[in-house]
Amino acid sequence: MLAWLLLLMYALARAQEPMHAALVRWDAPGAAEPGRTRHEVLLGMGKDVVLEPGAAAEVVVAIFGNAKVRGHVTDTVVAVAGDVEVDGPVDGDVVAVGGSVALLSGARVQGEVVSVGGRVTVDPAAELRGQVQEIQLGHWGLGGLATWIRECVLKMRPLSLAVGWVWLGYAILAFFYLLLVLLFPRAIQACAVAVEERPASTLLLGLLTKLLVPIVGFVLVLTGFGVLLVPVLLLAVVLAGLVGKAGFLVYLGRHMLRGGLKTAPVLGAFVLGLLLLTALYLVPFVGLLTLVITGLWGLGAAVVALWSGLRQEINPASGGGAPPPAMTGPAGAPPAAPLSPAPPGPGSGTILPGAGPSVSGAGPHPPGATPPPIESPTASPLPEPASAPADPAPAQPRVPPRGEWALPRAGFGERLGAALLDAVVVALLFALVGGPPVGWFLALLYFAGFWTWRGTTVGGVVFKLRVVRLDGRPLRLEVALVRALGAVVSTAALFLGFLWIAWDPDRQSWHDKLVGTVVVRLPQSPPLLCL
Repeated sequence: MLAWLLLLMYALARAQEPMHAALVRWDAPGAAEPGRTRHEVLLGMGKDVVLEPGAAAEVVVAIFGNAKVRGHVTDTVVAVAGDVEVDGPVDGDVVAVGGSVALLSGARVQGEVVSVGGRVTVDPAAELRGQVQEIQLGHWGLGGLATWIRECVLKMRPLSLAVGWVWLGYAILAFFYLLLVLLFPRAIQACAVAVEERPASTLLLGLLTKLLVPIVGFVLVLTGFGVLLVPVLLLAVVLAGLVGKAGFLVYLGRHMLRGGLKTAPVLGAFVLGLLLLTALYLVPFVGLLTLVITGLWGLGAAVVALWSGLRQEINPASGGGAPPPAMTGPAGAPPAAPLSPAPPGPGSGTILPGAGPSVSGAGPHPPGATPPPIESPTASPLPEPASAPADPAPAQPRVPPRGEWALPRAGFGERLGAALLDAVVVALLFALVGGPPVGWFLALLYFAGFWTWRGTTVGGVVFKLRVVRLDGRPLRLEVALVRALGAVVSTAALFLGFLWIAWDPDRQSWHDKLVGTVVVRLPQSPPLLCL
């Protein structure tokens, strides 16, 4: 077996030689046709190689294609993922890896005939001096795999009419999609709505999830005990991709029916979307592009639908949206509006704490003055004079400049888009300095510096975002540095610190909570330069 592999490597090495001398004139002694064409190496990749009658070649090699020999081969015939058909003289061996060998009546083979994963058929009139070896690899062999490589892989499409077993696998997958639609219609509907309402965000989030999965898996492996979680992570991602893909098919079918997401039937839309997807899978190159894009779209739709469900589960009264910033704030944060009542007017009968004597009628009065009457016997008892607070009134909370604290909080999708743009900037910085450790220092300086200077970054300018403090004070450099280092912690915790934004009522990440900041959405993009 090793000898045949070495022979295959030799033939492939010979095929890489310069081809400028591949065609020469050769007058073979005793040849029936003097002056016939000789091929030094006859090589074909992804197509059939045919040596015509009257022609000659030293080596014939077909990769992902069939080799048909009608002329004279002075050395070897090799086919990888293809069949060999010989109807002429071959002075060397005939080898087919992943295919079969057929010796027709005009074949005269001086060497051995080997088929790996296929069959060898010899016509009774053929002349064979060597041995025949058939190496089988299981029940299925490699014939179907070779056809799949030629028709699907090389043409960059998932399906082909020439490959039957691929359709069997595709039918099983389609049946599984159908079960998901029938058993989990609400989840499929949520994924379809996510694609309808946020087409760009779902596609971008699907791409980000694909990129983060190997990183998270690598971090889990490094922890040691997290190795057990890697299969769970992969299974969750696969299931999310299947559910999201079924939802995308429903979305696709409903748009073909020209109906809204609530009018077209789910099952009919799914079938129509599946038929359209199947037709696209048959087109070379377009099929592979469709497979990649729909997979990313489906995964992103599943992630968006899952986060929406988590937000509604945590805060059902708000329907998953962010509460009004003016009414809600983290512990220790000042309210947007003062909670104390307006100062009383003269003669109102209300005594402010620490503002004068005690309750009406309880203290000394000017000579001849009549104490004010009690208006209602059911009024709440007033505090004793000795227990009246003597502390000064508390200071009013500080309001952030320009009312930025009360602006709408930025959602997870906006901050994710800004983070991706910032990641491109950081990648450029890494490329300029040659990577870590200088690259990490520049990344830290980039975020901390931009937050201190303008309260935002390049990605924040595009998505109209700004980082502000809850106490209204400006974001100083030391606070920005602590926030940037906190972002490193949020990343090290399997990005949980960033994902916290999706279900936190204040839309804060871990590093936001660390330094008391929020990210708000501005009416217009903040300028980086003020000239």
